[in-house]
Amino acid sequence: MSSLCRLVAFSRETSGNLQAHPSLGAIQVFWRRPWHGMPSELFLPRSGQYSPLDRQTLAFNGGGGMRSSSCQPISPPASETIWICKTRWGILRDQNSSRAPVAKTGLNQARSQSRLRVEMVLPTLELGGMETITCNLAVELARRDHVVGVTCLQSEDGPLAQKLRDAAIETTLVSCPGVRSNFLPDPLLKSHFARRSPDVVHTHNGVWNKAAVAARAAKVPAVVNTLHGFALGEPRYYDGLRWWASRYTDHIAAVSEPLRHHLIASTKVPPAKIRVLPNGIDTVRFAPGTAAGSLRRRLGISGTAPLVGCIARLDPVKNHSGLITAFARVSTLCPDAHLAIIGDGPLRRDLENQARVTGLGDIIHFIGEIADTSALYRDLDVFALSSLCEGTSVSILEALASGTPVVATNVGGNCALLDSGRCGLLVPSGDTHALAEAIASILLNAALGERLAADGRAWTTENFSLEAMVGKYERLYHDLVR
Repeated sequence: MSSLCRLVAFSRETSGNLQAHPSLGAIQVFWRRPWHGMPSELFLPRSGQYSPLDRQTLAFNGGGGMRSSSCQPISPPASETIWICKTRWGILRDQNSSRAPVAKTGLNQARSQSRLRVEMVLPTLELGGMETITCNLAVELARRDHVVGVTCLQSEDGPLAQKLRDAAIETTLVSCPGVRSNFLPDPLLKSHFARRSPDVVHTHNGVWNKAAVAARAAKVPAVVNTLHGFALGEPRYYDGLRWWASRYTDHIAAVSEPLRHHLIASTKVPPAKIRVLPNGIDTVRFAPGTAAGSLRRRLGISGTAPLVGCIARLDPVKNHSGLITAFARVSTLCPDAHLAIIGDGPLRRDLENQARVTGLGDIIHFIGEIADTSALYRDLDVFALSSLCEGTSVSILEALASGTPVVATNVGGNCALLDSGRCGLLVPSGDTHALAEAIASILLNAALGERLAADGRAWTTENFSLEAMVGKYERLYHDLVR
């Protein structure tokens, strides 16, 4: 018989399992009955005998279990485990021990056994796909009873900071500028990790090297990095930096298969160290519904005018310039169409000039940043993304989940997001004529738009939900710290 004993402690309200590793004496279980407030206790020596002092009707199964009218016989466990208790009133202690830890409810105890301390590391909390995904992951992990913190290396201010504060997630700015901390641990960041004492440091684009090197120096048990994408036209030495960071990293999650393949080929990271873990979004918040009309009212256009939209930062990699060029062709095929460009960035002035010079200033609208875009997608007839490079586009996922037809360039993870064109139209990168034709084909064919919207919604909820993404990261964390 195993040296472990499994007990069942129960009251009129609850019953469940209590499991412990006894030392040389008896296990003593106390529980307080809510109906008379007096403690009761039950001794179970390792010999298998018991002495019920509470006069409950119990029967001991000599095979190492115990049963009552409310509990089935339970066999003893085969290996050491820690306490799991479903009885609300219990205190479990070993008679040879001076300490008596409180036995928690089954749900809370299971959570405490699996609770992790996770520290996310980002450059900033500005609005962007990577930042949004990371904050959503942090908030959902906190909801699942993990202890989560967010460390920023450049700025902790930004539109997403309030969301973290609302979830009672601590944010910290640890500035460590310069090149040296890419290779040697920054003292401030190292001491910060040592003070936070996380089980997992989870790094993201822009901070991988500095965070991984410092976390390893601080003896953090597990370091994870998510690779969200590559910078357009980045120097070749970036591959060397990623190789160096990978030496201090236990596992890498690439948000798309092309990213994983590129990292293996260019950085020579062992394939077993990298898995594909796509982004996920809140498919309840982003869902089909009646168009609110707020965006159209803001733009001063009618509810029947075709409206194309793009939600992305105004950065060269998103190629808004190509989208503006394509929309000149769309406007000849659909004269009433308008284009809403939502987002901000360093190229805004140049793009506004391009729209004005091409004579499209009245039908191309620059909206700027909007923190909550969930209602905007339902006002769009088509969502268009003309990126030159992508990982797993958050805006494409949000559009699909919202039931908005999508046209996107066939780069990075876009093909997988659109199920090779079944759930949206794919066009070659840089082909503005093909982009225009694809957008117009949806605007001029309501049946095509409805089919793409339905298929896109079903595909996204099945494969790219926030719950699925968070569950995969949880399992990865547990596998690494086990």
